[in-house]
Amino acid sequence: MTVLMPERRSEILNLAWKALIPGFMATLMTAAIVAALPAQLFGG
Repeated sequence: MTVLMPERRSEILNLAWKALIPGFMATLMTAAIVAALPAQLFGG
């Protein structure tokens, strides 16, 4: 994106970090839900 709009580079980089944190949190939530499921669902 910074290649397309170099004048807005700092804004794009700020937004990237703000989007990365919620994405990471969503991944952790998904992992917690899967970990809470019974092992029999996965053939174990």
